[in-house]
Amino acid sequence: STFLKFSDSIMYSCSGNRARWEELGVPTEKQFFMPCAVDNNYFQTKKNQVSIRKDAIKAKLGISQETFVVLFPARFTNRKRPCDLVSALAKVKNTSVCALFVGDGPERKKIEQDAKSNNVHVVFTGFVNQSELPDYYLISDLLAVISEYDASPKSINEGLNKTLFFENSKKIKDEEFFKKIKNSLINLRDTGNKIYFFGNGASAAFANHMALDFSKNGGILARSIS
Repeated sequence: STFLKFSDSIMYSCSGNRARWEELGVPTEKQFFMPCAVDNNYFQTKKNQVSIRKDAIKAKLGISQETFVVLFPARFTNRKRPCDLVSALAKVKNTSVCALFVGDGPERKKIEQDAKSNNVHVVFTGFVNQSELPDYYLISDLLAVISEYDASPKSINEGLNKTLFFENSKKIKDEEFFKKIKNSLINLRDTGNKIYFFGNGASAAFANHMALDFSKNGGILARSIS
């Protein structure tokens, strides 16, 4: 195209991206590698702001401190399946759960309509700068990644950094990390609280299996929603 022809340099993030540029006639010498990655160090530095910012961020969004927040940080397109999250939360029928949609996209109107008709609490941030993303991961209790497919699901990488937000030490040792998970599961069992596994499409069978495994082998009240 004319745009490519008159560009001095073209960035590519993977081998497939580079091959596509070459198909379009972009010379190799004009192409430069730009990794499509997550800055883990940046996300991890946000842990120091937890105690002073979490309540304020929730309040700004109109979310109560007791509300369980499910985060959807992706473009609102059919491929990302944002309406599936609304459908899942409608089955939960819990007014203390909120879907936090970070971003924007063509499916926003449908999300709003589905949420209204199913009485699901949803909050939209609109498009946000990359520097603001850690704030929304910080206040969330569950990350929803339910795309039909993702060539590079960076939101999972970003979400995994949240484990460091609540860690006071500079490093997390695997043994300590898994001990925390174990204690959380024991607490779930002893208090009689329930854990939900959400599945849709091919993941429905996986959700059913996990719920059965937690219930039968772990003695934890578990339910799958698919």
